[in-house]
Amino acid sequence: MRSLVTVATPHRGSALADYIIDGIGPVHLARLYRLWEQSTGWEAAAFAQLTRRYMEDEFNPKTKDSPRYVPAILSTVDETNSSRRDR
Repeated sequence: MRSLVTVATPHRGSALADYIIDGIGPVHLARLYRLWEQSTGWEAAAFAQLTRRYMEDEFNPKTKDSPRYVPAILSTVDETNSSRRDR
């Protein structure tokens, strides 16, 4: 994989990445990275950048939203309090 393009910000990170990074530990993680790179040819070191901690502490503070884009505001309608009546 040469790049990862995402649409939504702020990025929240991945609980799966947290689990793998924290659960495997640094020694075994280095071995896993080497195995991954040998079997796929893809660099694995960027995987640590998918953790929730990295996104919250590093990526989001350094990557400001572009003023060219306005975040979408989502709203929901509570049908129980709606003035619309089904006929």
